[in-house]
Amino acid sequence: MYGGHGCPHACLTLIGTGHLLFAGELGALPDASAVREIVEAITVGAEPGIRP
Repeated sequence: MYGGHGCPHACLTLIGTGHLLFAGELGALPDASAVREIVEAITVGAEPGIRP
């Protein structure tokens, strides 16, 4: 997913996605399972040689 760019791109993706999840509609907190799903998808995509 990140073509060997490593942590900087994965970290920025996690921060940006987290911001979008927590800045949701009317200030409501996101569902914990939604946060876990997004974090797992990003971290698995960032690990070299591992694809879902």
